[in-house]
Amino acid sequence: MGVLEESQSGLVPLPESARAFSHWAISQVVKPGEQVIDATAGNGYDTLFLAKQVGELGRVFSFDVQQLALTRTREKLEEQALDGRCQLILDSHEHLARYVQAPVAACMFNLGYLPAGDRAVKTLWPSTQKAIVSALSLLRPGGRVSICAYPGHTEGRQETEALTEWLKTLREAEYTALHLVFANQTENAPQWFLIERK
Repeated sequence: MGVLEESQSGLVPLPESARAFSHWAISQVVKPGEQVIDATAGNGYDTLFLAKQVGELGRVFSFDVQQLALTRTREKLEEQALDGRCQLILDSHEHLARYVQAPVAACMFNLGYLPAGDRAVKTLWPSTQKAIVSALSLLRPGGRVSICAYPGHTEGRQETEALTEWLKTLREAEYTALHLVFANQTENAPQWFLIERK
């Protein structure tokens, strides 16, 4: 289902995946005309989602280190005539502050490697941490950073564990931090993290 779409019974079911939770959480805070960041363009799904959220006057900054990812992302945007709202940037997300100025309403991370791409190219905690710190510095009050992490491969597990521990160091007076694990799914299932600036 989409972002918490109502079922035939009239009830709103829980999102069934980390990505669905991320889209729901971001949709609650982004207003038309705002700036947002997709820190990991990948196949373009989050960039496309964000482009719909910000409207005609908003701006999406979408980052990836692989040209293939940006090509796939551009194709998705062009199919729906949303490419004019987005700036696609071939660079590591750790450099996002070079391209984006505050205020930012939201930043999305979908960690790991590019599906159907080169699995040797993947996110790693040192650069991911720098990118998250940069994103937090750009957030407006009430803004959110959403992170989907994938512990199903060695580097992904290390990244997920490091992220889990690092979030505990954020000052409670400044941020609310959540960590969602699906208890009845495989231990390798994606995990979701959310940081909201107070």
